[in-house]
Amino acid sequence: ATVIEADVKVCGRARQVTDPGELRELSEAFAAHRGFPMPGDPEDDHDADDGGAMFTVDLDSVTITSVADEQLVIETWRPGEGVRTVRRD
Repeated sequence: ATVIEADVKVCGRARQVTDPGELRELSEAFAAHRGFPMPGDPEDDHDADDGGAMFTVDLDSVTITSVADEQLVIETWRPGEGVRTVRRD
């Protein structure tokens, strides 16, 4: 993979998850994906609750702006639209 210098802009809305059922679903999904429970998970052997909050983010768009081959490259992703790339001299 090639590493490039770029600016990234993420647009969306964050919301705090307070529903116990939704918290459980997110915790289970995290554990299944990462292979270990989230910190503060009641199923974890550790009983420490750091008082942290859980948030989800609904993304509206992600834009990456970089320079390649002396052109400004703007790549924008939106849900349901995929990635659109614009190059400017």
